[in-house]
Amino acid sequence: MARKRSWADSVARLVASLLPVLAASCDQHVDGLAAIDSGEIELVAGEREALRTLLQSTGLTDDQFSVRGAVGAANSAIIIDAHVHTMELSDVSLADLSPLAEFTALQRLRFTGGALRSLDGLPQACKLRTLYVASAGLARSDGIASCAELRDLSLPNNALTELPPLQTLPMLQNLDLAGNAIATAGSIVGLPALESLSLADNGLGQCPLIESLPALRRLLLSRNELTDLNGLRDLPALTQLLVDDNRLVDASAVDQFAQLEVLNLNGNHLQQFPLRVAELDPLHWSDNPGYLTKIRADHDERRARLTERGLAEALPASDSSQASWSEGYCQWQGSSPSCRLSFDELSGTRRVYLARWASDPLRSDPRRRGVSGVVARLSVAQGTARVYLNRQAVAERLAEAAPTPQVRIGYPYAEASTDDPKAMAGQLFVDGSGVWLLLEAVGGSAAEVTIQIEPGYVH
Repeated sequence: MARKRSWADSVARLVASLLPVLAASCDQHVDGLAAIDSGEIELVAGEREALRTLLQSTGLTDDQFSVRGAVGAANSAIIIDAHVHTMELSDVSLADLSPLAEFTALQRLRFTGGALRSLDGLPQACKLRTLYVASAGLARSDGIASCAELRDLSLPNNALTELPPLQTLPMLQNLDLAGNAIATAGSIVGLPALESLSLADNGLGQCPLIESLPALRRLLLSRNELTDLNGLRDLPALTQLLVDDNRLVDASAVDQFAQLEVLNLNGNHLQQFPLRVAELDPLHWSDNPGYLTKIRADHDERRARLTERGLAEALPASDSSQASWSEGYCQWQGSSPSCRLSFDELSGTRRVYLARWASDPLRSDPRRRGVSGVVARLSVAQGTARVYLNRQAVAERLAEAAPTPQVRIGYPYAEASTDDPKAMAGQLFVDGSGVWLLLEAVGGSAAEVTIQIEPGYVH
């Protein structure tokens, strides 16, 4: 017990000895202008006075402004090599940026909320690389014309009616002008480094000329009044295009963008769609009046392609041995079959039996009297194969004006090739040996052949 008390006393004495040191340390790490005035943080004289003037004009006190870049501080600065490098201002009011004119090394400025009417007043030798002004009522942006090193310009949710002077910003990589009032944007061309552009929520009535931007990957034009996208040209790197909630009636310009991966066309007036939608998630284009028409047309086209079939006057001669499938099943419900059979290799022409009579000496199997109509679906991984069904009569109208169709009789077949499956409806062969169909490997052999038989009609 004595040993435990001795250890506790030692810890208490150590803590007591450290408290004055910790208190002194905390006293030394003051913030705001006090840290600069005390010499703890060095700042050149001109910028020191400019910072003092800025705090006075905005009404900020030392405890509301951090010169240490404190995490979570709404108003702060980061000072590097005795110059203000980064500044963040929130919910303050300034007519323009002239109070920042002395901060010639400023590279990053973030201004949110409050009021800022203009970007005038920046240093003539502007070193800004990032400028973010949001929800501040900003009405003019021409003051950034001297900021040739600017990479990121974000001015969302303000009151801009015109584009910034982009021609003076050759190094610009990201431009966000969403949520302004730029109803006419003119042109955005010749920015070789621009990778991301947002003009969403601006009331644009006409697609601006957005051209010759070789690095542009992301373009946001959502929630405007656009009726077409004909102003988009020569954007070879474009991978994301968002134009949802406009008034689009023509989106054919989309097909020129070979690298496009993300496209949102929802909330428009489209009756016809660019070819690229076939590669996209329907959730990103289905909210248009022509969507149901489009999918019906696609379904009919697919059905027509899927059900292409020929008619042979005679069956090709089959080999004496029947084809044995590698895996699969064949089940019967009365006279209706449900089968899926796979063949690793198929060569020549073979009968494929779905039922045999060898074990039915009394001929009592009801399937001997016929089986129901089926759909045969054929797919091939490599090569070409055909499936033949029983003979039937096919009515064909040789000319649109012909009064009556011509009737042909033959053996219908569907021919499938690599990645091009086929299907057809018809009747299976039924004879004294069993129920079967005929498979033919066109050209000698086919690999990974699958035949599926089910009751009903092609759908």
